[in-house]
Parts: sequence; structure tokens; C-alpha cells
Amino acid sequence: MLPGFLWIPVADDENGAWSSYWMRLQPGARSFEHQHDSTELILVLDGVFTDDDGTDFLPGQTVSYPAGSRHSTFSQEGCTVLVVAHTGSTIVSQPRATRP
Repeated sequence: MLPGFLWIPVADDENGAWSSYWMRLQPGARSFEHQHDSTELILVLDGVFTDDDGTDFLPGQTVSYPAGSRHSTFSQEGCTVLVVAHTGSTIVSQPRATRP
């Protein structure tokens, strides 16, 4: 479990090709730096989902992280996203300090 994150399973492909879940980030929540083991697709439902490079993704926008990519994410105000991926991620490091 990651503080400030909530996962709600949606559906899994019967052949194991992908799984999906809603992910809620509470205001100020920040993920660990992680590496994607497979491509991950994210659709923002509400709030602002922010990548560690400072890119904000708003409701209705999508972002795709290819297999092997490394990053962390956060949400200053909180957000809800739909995540679709084949496998999970590998934690690389602990969350960075919150930006002022």
C-alpha cells in the first residue's frame, strides 16, 4: 500500500493480457519512483494528475508510459484515474519531498 492512494479493481482480461483499476490519489499524494514492466495507459477522470517532469494531465486526457520507462507521479489537489496495464511496476526509490 502507498499512503494517499486507493485502488479499486475494474476488470481483468480472461487471458491475462491486461487488467484495469480506478486509482484515487488524495491531495498531496506522491508515488515512489518506479519502472513500468509493461506499457501502462492512464485516463484522467477528475482532478490533476502530474508526472514528475511537471506535466499536468487534466480530466479527459490520457497518458501512456511504455515498458521500461521510469518516473513518479503526484497530485497536488487529488485526482481519479483509470489505469490499464498488463503487469505492475517495480519500485526504484522512495517518494521525493513535496515541492513547496
